[in-house]
Order: sequence, then C-alpha cells, then structure tokens
Amino acid sequence: MKYFIFILFLLFVTVFKAQTLPVETTIQNFKKCQNKECKIKNSFFVAEYYLEVDQLNLSQKWLDITKNLNSENKNDTTSVFINSLQSELFYYNGLFQFGVNEAEKVITNSTQLKDSLLISNGYFFKGINLYELNNMEEAEKMLWKSRNFQPRNFHKKQLRSAIFKEHVYNNLAQIKLHLKESDSAIWYNSKAYEFAQKSNSKRAISNIEQTFSLIYIDQNKRDNAIEYLQKSIQSAIENNYDDIVLANYGYLLNCYPTDENERNRWFEKGLTLIREKKVNVSYQVIFYKTVIKAFKKNDQLKQLVFAQEQLIKINQQISLFNNDYIQTIAREYLKTENKLLKQELRLIKSSKEKQIFYLVVTVLALLSIGLWYFFKQRQHQKNQEIETLKQNQDIAKLEALIDGEEKERRRIAQELHDGLNGDLAAIKYRLSTLDESGLSAIDSKNLFKVIDMIDDSCAQVRSISHNLMPSSIMHFGLIETIKQYCLKIETTNLFKIDFQSFGNYIELSKKSETVIYRIIQELVTNILKHAKATEALVQFNYREDELFITVEDNGIGFDVNAISKGIGHDNIKTRIDVLNAHLNVDSSSAGTSYTISIDLNKVK
Repeated sequence: MKYFIFILFLLFVTVFKAQTLPVETTIQNFKKCQNKECKIKNSFFVAEYYLEVDQLNLSQKWLDITKNLNSENKNDTTSVFINSLQSELFYYNGLFQFGVNEAEKVITNSTQLKDSLLISNGYFFKGINLYELNNMEEAEKMLWKSRNFQPRNFHKKQLRSAIFKEHVYNNLAQIKLHLKESDSAIWYNSKAYEFAQKSNSKRAISNIEQTFSLIYIDQNKRDNAIEYLQKSIQSAIENNYDDIVLANYGYLLNCYPTDENERNRWFEKGLTLIREKKVNVSYQVIFYKTVIKAFKKNDQLKQLVFAQEQLIKINQQISLFNNDYIQTIAREYLKTENKLLKQELRLIKSSKEKQIFYLVVTVLALLSIGLWYFFKQRQHQKNQEIETLKQNQDIAKLEALIDGEEKERRRIAQELHDGLNGDLAAIKYRLSTLDESGLSAIDSKNLFKVIDMIDDSCAQVRSISHNLMPSSIMHFGLIETIKQYCLKIETTNLFKIDFQSFGNYIELSKKSETVIYRIIQELVTNILKHAKATEALVQFNYREDELFITVEDNGIGFDVNAISKGIGHDNIKTRIDVLNAHLNVDSSSAGTSYTISIDLNKVK
C-alpha cells in the first residue's frame, strides 16, 4: 500500500502569510498595487492561500499571474519560491515528473543564490515527487540531502514558509515504513516528533502521531496504534484539521478486527464529518479505501457495498474534473516555458545559440506529444480503476446475496432439525408406547409401517437439513464433503456418479468452499433433473495456484446458446462471479461437460 496520504498531509505544513488576511482583502490589495513587486507579493499570497484550502485550480491561476509579472530571466528568491509552489501544485495534481523538474530548478537556482534553506526545500519537493513515482532509493537520497542542507538556525522571513527538519524526518519515516523497516521508521519519526514539539508545529505533530499509529498497526501492536490515533485526533480537532481527523477515523476501523460495533462507530463518525465539514476529496478517497479494506476483511458486506459506491462516485467526479483541468494546467505550463524560450531568443546573437534554441523548441514539441500521451494513459488508468471498483462492488453485492441465502438455509436447516425432526421423534415415541394387546394383527402391522415411515421421514429431514447446511465442510473440508455428497447421490438414485481428486488439496476459506459446494450441488441437481444421464463425473484438479473442476455426464445434452435463465443457472453464475472464476460449458448429444477454473490466490 502506498502511503500517499502521509506526504500529502505534510505538504500543508506551514501557516501562510495570506491566511492572516481574508483572501478577498489580499486580492483587493493586489488590485490597488502601484508597482510590480507589490502585485507579485499579493498574487503569490493568494496562490498559497488557495493551495491551503485545496482549490488547486485557483491556486494555479494566481501562480500563473505571479509568473507573468515576474521576470523569468531574473534569478532571485521570488523565482525560486514560484518554482517551489509550482512543484507542489504538480505534486497535488499527480504530475510527479513535472514536479521533479520544477524541484530541480529550485535546487539549481538556490545553489546559485547560496541559500541552504531553499536548497533543502528543493531536495524535499524532489524527494516526495520521486516517492510517488515509486523511486524509493532516489527519494530517500533526496530527503537526506534536504536534511543535510537544513541550516542550524533560521530566523529570516521569506515570501514562502519553509520545510523544516520535522517534515524531512517524518517523510523518511514514511519511506522506511513503506520498505517494512519498522525500527528505522520509529527512529526517524521520533526525531520528527522531537523537532515538531520543539517548534510547536501543530499540523506536523498530528501527522507524526498518526505515523506512529500506522507503524504500530504494521507491527500488529493495536493498543499502541489506538493510543496514537486518539492523540492525533485530539490535536487535529483542536486545530481544525478535519482531513487528518477523517483519515484517523478510517485507520481506527482496522484496529478493531473482532469488534464490529467499534468499526461501525468510527465509520459513522467519518460519514458525519464528511456531511458536516468540507473535507478534502483526496482524504475522502483515503478514508473510503481504508474502510473498504476493513469491511472486506471482516465480511461486513452491507457497509462494504456502500463505501464502494461512495468511492466510485468520488473517482468519477475526479476523473471528469481532472481530465480537462490538468490538461489546462500542463498547457499553460508549456506556454510559460515557451515564453521563456522566446525571451531568450531575443537575447541570442550567434547562429550557434540559435541552433541550440531550435533544438530546445524541438524538445519542447516532443514534450508536448509526450504530455498528450501521458494524459491519455492517465485517463485510461483512471477508467480502469473505476471499472475495478464497480466490479468489486458487484462482487460485494453478490457476496451479500449469497451470505443472506446461506443464513436462511442455516435457519431452515435448524428449524427442520430442531422442530420437524423433533416432532417426528416425539410422534414415533408415542406410537411405540401404544399397547399392542388391544390391536388386531392388521392394525399392529400398520402401526409398525407407520413407525417405519416416520423413520424414513426423519432420515429425509436429516438429509435435507444436511444439504441445506453442509456442516461437514467445517469439520472435514471440501474434498471429503463433495465425496460424501456424491456417494449419497449414488445410493439414492439409479445412476452412477464418480468422484476424483488430483493434486495437493489447498484449503480455502470456509465461505469459498461452501460456494464451490453449492455450485457442484446445483450442477449435479441439473443432471439429475434434465440430462437423462446414467453416469456422471465430478473431478477436482489442483495445479499450483489454480483449481480446475470438471462435472461431466453422458446425458442428452442441450443447446449452450439457449441456456435457460432459470434460478439454477443464475445461482451458478452468481457463485462463479463471487469466486472471480471462469465457467466453460461444452454440450452435445453425447453429454455435457462443465469446466470451472479458479485462481486460488483470489479466494484464499
């Protein structure tokens, strides 16, 4: 699992100067400015404000205004801050490679300015973008460089607030957690906690406490995890960090694997927070993904379906919005880069430098083509994610349907066993105690026949009860249960059914084994009812991570293209879908063959 949310949290690490004034006032100040420096300062503050409140399109708009006002050929701290904010915006929009490019500009220009704090910030933004590109080794190197360039003392006020040691160490902890190096993760996070408490960095403190909890969840130390999640929730509520609170509610669900009431309680708190507060959509995605994991693990199918529906809605909204919006951002970015090149062209005198320029323009054109391809692939990937979510949702609904059906079968089986079977036994006992001396020979004979009929009825009730609730799966496993089922069918019907099993038996969850049993039961029932067969075969083949099941008969066959949409066929299809398996049917006048292939990795 990628820990995108942790780094995303820590990007909101600063208290922006624009926040000290209402954004409307800052915009009015911008309009009143008499010189370019004043306009740059206020437009940049507005861009940072909109970044903080998660209105990325407005943030990009005001950053573009700042870029147009600033001299592109001038290397100063303002230009560095513009590149820094652009790198952060690219990060939020998922344009991680662009984010790396902007961070490299920060590093290059800050090095020329000999400003170690700004160099540190450049390496930080490069590191987090590389993290999202799954380049963990390089990401860790960049964060270490960011840490090494951090000045010991920092008092100078800048246009943009800086990244400090607590943020660097916490992100190093995230990488170590991702690499399953828990001890190192705790060490780095402890250092981050020390720096955050010393500087009273409120948001960082909430995030670091959350990171501790996730490390402990990874170590299966749930009490420690709950303790730090509670701390993180408390500190986040005190400072109105609703996004952190929502994520923590989701993580808390995974801390109660045996307590459904607690899971439901934290889920409801999360839904209430989403309804009542304007929580960042990215954090809503994290919340729903987290709770889906918990509900799936604990078979809470109703909640699972609901959470999946919400996640699909959000992803569809994101997909529709981002497709146009991100392309607009990238187009404006390329336009700005092109403007920079044109300005440089006016300064170029020699033909050699012009050739270099034309080469750069060619590269820019290729970049535009690459960008188009990138967005095409990105949209395709997003569509696939939505389709996968829909498939998971459908499977969850099917599982809920089958789960309800199995519960009803168990209820009926229990009533047959405890109710009807008990009544029959009582009737038999009463009849057995009748005084035979007063009965004629015929009545006595009839009495014994009635008792025998009751015995037969009891046997049938037990058989029906067993078919409704195959408890032998719990005790003996799938193979033995199917084998006994085939033997029972053979002894009660005038046809031969053979059962075979090859390969090493691999035990599955009892739910999956019950689903497979029901499929075999339905197929054999169809053979008995419709095939007019005298022989049948049920065969299991275990091959590494796959299970192949074959059910064959020598009956009259049927038209595969005209399969009836009856209850039996629907039941088989539903269960095949739940197992994420494949069914192939081959039928002719010589008989019918059903072949089911199951990927065991998906049902273990």
